[in-house]
Amino acid sequence: MPDTPAVAQTLPCFEVSAWFGLYVPGGTPAVILEKQSRDIRAVVQSGSIAEDMRKSGADVVGSTAEALRTLTLEDRASWAEIIRAAGNGRG
Repeated sequence: MPDTPAVAQTLPCFEVSAWFGLYVPGGTPAVILEKQSRDIRAVVQSGSIAEDMRKSGADVVGSTAEALRTLTLEDRASWAEIIRAAGNGRG
């Protein structure tokens, strides 16, 4: 649809991003969370995987369990506000 404007051209300041995270059961010991975070970060940031992700347009980050928790809570709050504003999509 080459003649269709981008969403940001119609809705200034529009921004959506996608991210991936690995979740584990609540109560998982901190030592396990820390090890998983380190191991996953090392894999994601490794040469060929990072290169493939960048080629597809992704920003390679890799972070901590706490950073993922914060991101999840912030996204939930943002999308809840948008859904409420849109009338829960049931209009």
